[in-house]
Amino acid sequence: MADPKATIRLQRSWWTVYQNAATGCLIDVLNIRIASNAPNLVRGNFTHLHHSAPIGFNTLYLQGYLDHFLESLEHGLSDRIDVRVDVTPESSSSQYSHPRYLGLQEALDLHLVTPDSPLVSYSRKYGINTVSLYGPGLIGPTTEMIAAMETIWPQVTPYSVLDLFGGTGALSNVSHRLGAKKILSVDAAPPQPSTIQTADAFSFPITEFFDLILVDHFIEQFSQVVRDLFPRLANRTRYILWNAGYALYESIVNNALVDLEHIFSPSARLVVNDCLIVLLKSANDYE
Repeated sequence: MADPKATIRLQRSWWTVYQNAATGCLIDVLNIRIASNAPNLVRGNFTHLHHSAPIGFNTLYLQGYLDHFLESLEHGLSDRIDVRVDVTPESSSSQYSHPRYLGLQEALDLHLVTPDSPLVSYSRKYGINTVSLYGPGLIGPTTEMIAAMETIWPQVTPYSVLDLFGGTGALSNVSHRLGAKKILSVDAAPPQPSTIQTADAFSFPITEFFDLILVDHFIEQFSQVVRDLFPRLANRTRYILWNAGYALYESIVNNALVDLEHIFSPSARLVVNDCLIVLLKSANDYE
């Protein structure tokens, strides 16, 4: 631990198996709940074989996604799992590794997604051909965001859309099919730099005004998005559609909304599967 005054205490651990609502696949999950006197500095890392889960669930719930790497618990585990939890200042913590991208058909062939899943259905509907993996888990496209976009679109009717964490470019595809005429997609490591601008969403200079900005970030970036990104967007949009994370942590989102109430107010809340997605409306009168 980099901070000698910090403490971490294991409260409990448990196994769960759930069916991913987007891909249709069964996923084995190791859950570890910890308590710390420095919760904002907790960084966790699960490693299994050559894969690692995303770093730093600052809510203190750390989940390792071990799909395809665990045998039935009745027969024991297929391999050893190493778990490390550190308290490290944010400025010195390691950067997140970038996702890797696969074609949709390859993901089907590898059984990372089932043919009758919502992800495949949305992909066919909106012409999406790429999925993204982070470690062993499939993380995109986010079907919950697509469902939310379909719901809020008649209310927002955006002419221009900025997708700040563009990833596969799926949400830009959806925006185009739903009727947006001007679309800009940004990602730090896009699969197709020719169609998605390579840039860090937190430092990307936003000089234009957009009717709608899509914000679908890693959960570890929650605090940075609320603290650093949203204030920059206050005078650059009418609406933000924000994937705020797991609905289980709604109290954390509520606290963030209080901090943002001088620049944005919640216009709609949607719980899609296990995700809480919030439509934020600018406090400025842009109607």
